[in-house]
Amino acid sequence: MENIYVECYSGYKYADRPEAFVWKGKRYRIKNILKRWREEQGEFFIVEVEEGEKYTISYNEKEDRWSLLNKEN
Repeated sequence: MENIYVECYSGYKYADRPEAFVWKGKRYRIKNILKRWREEQGEFFIVEVEEGEKYTISYNEKEDRWSLLNKEN
């Protein structure tokens, strides 16, 4: 798990929908949210970026922190 910076849409709540993230100095624009679910610690997303890669990211509400959990092949 790595901390990342996320640009997100905040509608009726903060961090409603991620739109892009920065990981290892590179900005990845999110093309699609493929899956979204909620657990006790916060929101989880499987996203597809413009380059076609898929990532699992999460937002921990208690710690106010975004993390990259997995890069899928």
